[in-house]
Amino acid sequence: IDTGLDLSMKEEIITSRKAPNGIDVSSGHQDLSLLLGTSTAEDRRGHGTIVGGIAAARGGNNQLGAGVAFHSSVIPINVFGASRFTPKDVIAKGLVAAYFLETDVVNISLGCSRCRPSKERQARLYFGKVIDSLEKQFKKDNLTPPIVVAATGNDGEGIVDSPASDPRVIGVGSYNY
Repeated sequence: IDTGLDLSMKEEIITSRKAPNGIDVSSGHQDLSLLLGTSTAEDRRGHGTIVGGIAAARGGNNQLGAGVAFHSSVIPINVFGASRFTPKDVIAKGLVAAYFLETDVVNISLGCSRCRPSKERQARLYFGKVIDSLEKQFKKDNLTPPIVVAATGNDGEGIVDSPASDPRVIGVGSYNY
């Protein structure tokens, strides 16, 4: 769940047959079945392609180094429109799409830039409800939910961003000397 994927790099970063051109939920469109056949997650910013390469670029591709899980495929889900910012409900739609495509792992390398604690509390409550709802549905359908990995934040503000702050999510951070 990011800015999509440079689809000209599909030889280096293999996409899933479930959604070979990814899904673009940045418009807030609700119907996943329509998006699967019509939308593409073409990366106009580059961040999603970089993250996708780190995760799953295949070895020996002569362009990128091998990704951590180089035998994996990705489903790029674009949650960004024209702005550098995206609302939490659009990120949630990306999370819903990832769950219902039955992905094994969901990566969310996004953060809340310069968030006030009150805004972060609202985001924590919101994403907690989204994850609760998805997990209840998966349990009801006897499905295993994906592992969710999310960035804790890159702004050095000392606050763990949502959804990484949720105990069901693996939060990934960095350290700068």
